[in-house]
Amino acid sequence: MPNLKRLTVKISTIDLNGQRWEQIITDQLSNLRIFQMEMAGQFSLDDSIVEMREQLIDSFRTPFWIEQRQWFIRCHWESLIESRSVWLYTLPYAFDDFDIQNKPSKSTCPHENDYWSYNHVRHLIYQFPMIEESSTHQICCPNIDRLSLDLPVTNCFWSLIPTLNRVISMKISLKRDNDKVRSQLQSMFDQTPRLYSLRLDLWRSSKIKIIENLNVSVHQLKIRGTTPSFDIRWFDDEECTSLGHSPLGMQCHMLHIRVAHRGCILKLINLMINLRVLYVKCQDDKPNEVSENLSTTDDIVEWLKYNLSAKWNVSRHTFFKDCIQIWIC
Repeated sequence: MPNLKRLTVKISTIDLNGQRWEQIITDQLSNLRIFQMEMAGQFSLDDSIVEMREQLIDSFRTPFWIEQRQWFIRCHWESLIESRSVWLYTLPYAFDDFDIQNKPSKSTCPHENDYWSYNHVRHLIYQFPMIEESSTHQICCPNIDRLSLDLPVTNCFWSLIPTLNRVISMKISLKRDNDKVRSQLQSMFDQTPRLYSLRLDLWRSSKIKIIENLNVSVHQLKIRGTTPSFDIRWFDDEECTSLGHSPLGMQCHMLHIRVAHRGCILKLINLMINLRVLYVKCQDDKPNEVSENLSTTDDIVEWLKYNLSAKWNVSRHTFFKDCIQIWIC
């Protein structure tokens, strides 16, 4: 491919160091002008982690990279001594997704303060509270439209994202339920006027009541949860009632949820006045019995058809047999 002028590549290995890339580009891609690369992997058990990491970074410091092409890289690694993971990419960062963590980093830039604006990132994943001592707290992602994060966040989070005005989709994991989490959750929604799709993961002690008073223009809602013992969480009558009476529930058009019994399904449909599509998994459902015996009546589907008005269509999901789909005809 001698005429190739632009190359964008993601690799799940770190076998190609700077010297090998230099050789490939020099010998086979002589007309290459734009090189965008991301590599992630682990050093082998026999390697000295610090030594191998420094050698990897230094392999991108040759005259070819620094002087001729002026292509720079940034490398992140785990702070845990026993971790062998490493993540390396060219600058400026050129990919849609960015998983930001408290990882030390080093770049080959002439000035370490260069290239901290990640303008290409559209989906930011924020799963670990940022600390100011981490170099990654300097990163700024001004153009995100999708956000995945765990609450609560630290103050460093707000320097990452100058504005949430573009965000149309959020996945939020709530690992506890307290005033700080509720305040941050409402603050997120107050700053996302275009938010359309929301997924909430409620962990252990987090209650569905946490969303009772939230005002946000969300039309697609997915709710998941785990119990204190980390089992699948099935939302009961009380929780479904809270959801149905909440502003979030009443304006929702599409809902994904797991419920404790089939009666909860009727409750949700009756209370959520704008609901058009429901994807639901039910704890008292037995989809395996239906799939293994074609002559067996699908009890829960037939029960729902009998108890819902004729405007609702009920069937099992084509691929996920434990999921029942209900929508307005």
